[in-house]
Amino acid sequence: MSKFLILAVITIFISCGINSNKENKIRATRTYYIELPYIKTKSAAAFSSVDLVYDKKSNKPILAYLLKADSQFYYVDVFSKKIIKKINFKSMAKKLGLNAYFSPFYIGLDSILILSENDKNIYLIHNNKIEFQTSVYANEYSPQNYEPLSLSQFNILYSNNCIYVVTTYNDMVLNNMQNIKKYFNRLPELGISITNKQYFRLGKFPSNYLTNFYYDCYPIRCINNHNELVYSFRNNDTLFVYNKQKLVKFVSAKSKYDNAPHATMPIDAVDKISKVKEYNLAAARYEKIVYDPFKNCYYRVFKPSQNFLNEQNQIKQKKELNWVLMVLDSNLNVQAEHLFTKGEYNYKWMLPTQNGLLVSSTCESCQNRDLLKFTLLQTHESQP
Repeated sequence: MSKFLILAVITIFISCGINSNKENKIRATRTYYIELPYIKTKSAAAFSSVDLVYDKKSNKPILAYLLKADSQFYYVDVFSKKIIKKINFKSMAKKLGLNAYFSPFYIGLDSILILSENDKNIYLIHNNKIEFQTSVYANEYSPQNYEPLSLSQFNILYSNNCIYVVTTYNDMVLNNMQNIKKYFNRLPELGISITNKQYFRLGKFPSNYLTNFYYDCYPIRCINNHNELVYSFRNNDTLFVYNKQKLVKFVSAKSKYDNAPHATMPIDAVDKISKVKEYNLAAARYEKIVYDPFKNCYYRVFKPSQNFLNEQNQIKQKKELNWVLMVLDSNLNVQAEHLFTKGEYNYKWMLPTQNGLLVSSTCESCQNRDLLKFTLLQTHESQP
């Protein structure tokens, strides 16, 4: 029997008043389901690289995914339920020598950035044709000569003919404060201009990363309408804005729920899986930064410090975590916050649209089924 990938999209309202000291209320106004047919398969593992993207040409939110069964990329209009495009990637993957270890990053309907773990190359593919490719080995271009370089599984960003890749380094073990200080003195981002193939580094870590260990080696970032990169770090409330290599400004955007120093990770516990899991669940962190081009504002996610065990004394799943949705204006000032406590929504996927903010939601009926659920959050001031 054919299976379906189903998205439940709920429209709700969240008040975004200027006074962030008051809790904002939300209410559901309607619910509807979207069924996305796909080929028969035995498990949801048949999908990979599922992501929400916004297509600027059609002004539509798109669910993009790679179906392993037929090696095709599928693009589905979230609101109309229709598959609006398919790309057969089998021959291209063979041409590039890609195996299972490659990461696609979607740019609208026509373009994909491929990060190959095999040859450490980045490919820009437009309409199933290679438009640009380059190696990302640090010793070929970095003036600091940081090497060896390994690639993280963080999103590649693309804007104004520049590709931005988060990088990490494996030439040292973070088992003492001397190495930690040396590691976090390095710049974590690689920028590549596809116009002239110039490379540059950016994205300095905050000073508290040089004296504390948070088990966090990567920045979180987004791009605004000025093609600037806005950097967020999990254990610092300050946001840093870069225009390529130049730091333009930095602004404190602290959650009212961020009311205690962030816990550090004991260096001697990094090889203990249970301790790492407990720390990641319980410790306070800023987890996401998203730019909304339709309202010229930002959404930041903060996860307060909390018990890593649930009411049944079991280790919490990520969907059970409390988290805060912060709304920031165009100058990165906090305008409103809403605390989610019931596990109804999670922040895995967040996508601004003309109709509001799509956020992934917990779906209790999705167990052992190929279901995804999304919620459409809409700020009060956007209503007519």
